[in-house]
Amino acid sequence: MPIIRKALDQNRAFVSVMSIWEAGRLESKGRLRFPMEFNKWVEQAMASPGVRLHALSTSIAIESTRLPGEFHSDPIDRILVATARELNAPIITADAAILAYANRDYVKAVEA
Repeated sequence: MPIIRKALDQNRAFVSVMSIWEAGRLESKGRLRFPMEFNKWVEQAMASPGVRLHALSTSIAIESTRLPGEFHSDPIDRILVATARELNAPIITADAAILAYANRDYVKAVEA
């Protein structure tokens, strides 16, 4: 995906700590599979050049409770959207609710 390559080249491929949490939760329930132990996969992914972990900050936590417009109540999705808004960066997602929210210009998004 060209947008990911560009972000990696610019050292701006951010991964929210909440994305790791959600992937781990889905993996533990058997809904996602990885080619190795999840913690090893995360370690390798985060060591990739250009990838940066973005922590949950106080400002993101607050923003997630005050998103403009109408957006569903899933707390992780709200945190991910607030993170993208704070970074002024597109969120790469297959989530229909986030993509619909982006279509209303509240956040930038690219369909995965």
